[in-house]
Amino acid sequence: MVNSELAHWAGFAAMLALMFVAWSYRGPKIAAAYLICNVLGNLYPCLLQQYNKRRIMKAIEIAGSRQARNASSDDRETRTATSHAGPDPENRK
Repeated sequence: MVNSELAHWAGFAAMLALMFVAWSYRGPKIAAAYLICNVLGNLYPCLLQQYNKRRIMKAIEIAGSRQARNASSDDRETRTATSHAGPDPENRK
């Protein structure tokens, strides 16, 4: 994920430089078109990937804490069930 994000940031910087060159040679309309393409093609994917990365990490953290909580509650239930079982009625003589 990091490699593609870095590639988009590098593309954004390169297109930004080209936008200023286009502004000086071709005028503001072409530079505005470069800017729109640059935002849609490079900036938006970078920001979206960062947003999704945070959401995924939060979901992984929640799932891990739930799994740990469930494992500890299963251990408690097992210990409680075996300690409260009492004597086995079939073993009475």
